[in-house]
Amino acid sequence: MEAVAERRSREAQVPLNREAQVPQQIARMQDALGALNHKLNELRERLAPVMTPRPEKPGTEKVPQPSLCSVAGVIRDFQSQVDRQATQIDEILSALEI
Repeated sequence: MEAVAERRSREAQVPLNREAQVPQQIARMQDALGALNHKLNELRERLAPVMTPRPEKPGTEKVPQPSLCSVAGVIRDFQSQVDRQATQIDEILSALEI
């Protein structure tokens, strides 16, 4: 009984509610991915003079994704953004003429 009271006392001392940490970290990740996307676009613009023009690839059809809990869905969206940015980097590297 004493151990349970001790554990509850320690948990009460946690500076920020764990549930409040998730939205805060999601927002930070969204900001970081947005900044990365901005830098990729800026890099593409600056390298345009030394890149071979490539025909644009047709968009791929979206495959329906299984339903996930809200946090898992956000993480999946982050992964999709990272995948798109990695593809942009591959396209830039393959188009460089230097």
